[in-house]
Amino acid sequence: MRGLIANNIPSIAKGMINELFTRYKVTPETVIVMVENKQSLWKLIKPQDYLKIQKALEQVNNIDWFDAPWLLHAIQEKHPALVSLFISWKKGQNWLTKQIEEIKTEVTNLRDDAG
Repeated sequence: MRGLIANNIPSIAKGMINELFTRYKVTPETVIVMVENKQSLWKLIKPQDYLKIQKALEQVNNIDWFDAPWLLHAIQEKHPALVSLFISWKKGQNWLTKQIEEIKTEVTNLRDDAG
């Protein structure tokens, strides 16, 4: 069962990210402000959501697949305006890349704290 879940983590993560973007109202308007003010995307996530993220991470050895192109593909159906913003705005692309690295660091810390 663990192998089946591990193989589907990118799909599970896609659903989680879209849910979190909707719940925390991550829109082009909010992202523009976040980029301009160098605000963290990770810091939007409330601690009660950490447990869900931890549970998903318990099933995988690494998250090397989690990068900006993967994220843009994951959100393109439910958040196409965000994808357009990131594709067309260099400053937004740079911010997104930094956010991905911060998220990877934070989820690694969550995994280490759980282990």
